Amino acid sequence: MNNKNRPDPVTGPERTVTDEEQGYVRREAALLKILEWARIHADHSGSVMPWNGLTETIREISGARFAACNRYDAPDRPALTVALSGPPEHLIMAENLLGFSVTGHGW
Repeated sequence: MNNKNRPDPVTGPERTVTDEEQGYVRREAALLKILEWARIHADHSGSVMPWNGLTETIREISGARFAACNRYDAPDRPALTVALSGPPEHLIMAENLLGFSVTGHGW
């Protein structure tokens, strides 16, 4: 609004963003992150994948408090936890309770 309480001719009347519009924005941001990780994965074929960054991105997109990334190499081999994401103090507490580091552990 301009100083005479009339809609600004450039920006129009003031309005609030709806929950539905915010949801679209969040989904679009999530899709952009997924596309970025697809590009990173393609760029890292044959080299070390940045699993921690991928796991943190998945945790953020999902809204989860924690996330783990397990790599499956072959059906006859155990899955290997390659990354964890979440509040660091809780991850440390969980590993202390378990008595071993979850990252690098086969299941």
